[in-house]
Amino acid sequence: MKERKRKPNYFNELKKKINEKFGNKVNVLMPNIEVKGTRRNTVDLVKYTQKYVNHSSKVYGQVWVVFDKDDYSDEQFNKAVENCDYNACWSNPNFELWLLSHLKKVTKYVSKDNILDELNKEFQRNGLGEYNKNDADIFKKITKDGKIHCVIKNYEYMENLNEDGQLSERNPMTKVYKIVSELTEYLD
Repeated sequence: MKERKRKPNYFNELKKKINEKFGNKVNVLMPNIEVKGTRRNTVDLVKYTQKYVNHSSKVYGQVWVVFDKDDYSDEQFNKAVENCDYNACWSNPNFELWLLSHLKKVTKYVSKDNILDELNKEFQRNGLGEYNKNDADIFKKITKDGKIHCVIKNYEYMENLNEDGQLSERNPMTKVYKIVSELTEYLD
């Protein structure tokens, strides 16, 4: 089975873009971004992150845990969000919602299977070819033409659409905007 790298690829490319912009010019303000994909379920990922941070010799200014609702039970998903001592950046149904939100406003419930179809259609409509989960250039492709700012506006729409109910029932919803909006000042 191929390892799914869509989240690490997106964030590694974001990190690369920031590093290209600043290089060695900024010492103190330059964010040190470490991306680690684990392929763990929601609850295990939160536990793993706590253990990883607690046993690391590094001191982290901010820790972000990125995970999806996917097929996990409502109980597992809600427990992971509620028990995360760090910044939880979750997506419901999955990370592809975040990618799709760069290209269009998602206005209603979407299944994890339908989102892949929608994402592929939007890739083709925007001249990006076929959507590939392991695309190493995913960030560059979907953030061209100022779409990084568009996705945050599209998130705000989802937030208003899903302001009530259990976290696991909020679909479409992605909180990935939280980490990206923290870093956009380094991208402009």
